[in-house]
Amino acid sequence: MEGEGRFDFSFSVLPYFLLTLVSVSLGPLLYSVVKGSKRNGGKFGHQ
Repeated sequence: MEGEGRFDFSFSVLPYFLLTLVSVSLGPLLYSVVKGSKRNGGKFGHQ
């Protein structure tokens, strides 16, 4: 019985954990894209 409750808890936390993981990995990527686009005169993807 005790293990079953723990499984429910971990299953309810899992989406938030994944969301945090994705946002942490996307944060620096978005920052570098924005910084790179500003450095290139505001043109996105211009090299």
